Amino acid sequence: MAIVQVTDHEAYRRLTVQSAHIDSETAGTVEAEVLPLIDGRRIVLDLSQVRYVDSTGLGCILRVVRSSAAKGSKVVLCSPTPAVRMLLDFSQLKQFAEISDSCDILETLSENT
Repeated sequence: MAIVQVTDHEAYRRLTVQSAHIDSETAGTVEAEVLPLIDGRRIVLDLSQVRYVDSTGLGCILRVVRSSAAKGSKVVLCSPTPAVRMLLDFSQLKQFAEISDSCDILETLSENT
């Protein structure tokens, strides 16, 4: 069963992580599902269902961001839960990816096509 739900749009690709955790048990699957989907469009990684991220999960997210940058794509991390947002802020991931408290950014991305 896939952990990541894919929704394609002209301007971006929304990837919704459908797991409560991105940790040592799920990070490999998330990464394996996400990395092949990076194609130059903006990637919107919807974290609204993720309640917990450990160091392995944080590494997974960072590899997605770096791989996207290498392919000329930008990443928006949207709707992180409060605990996940605290980890993202603490790790200073905002230096590498945009972090949005909601997925309302999707409307802006659609308007810019």
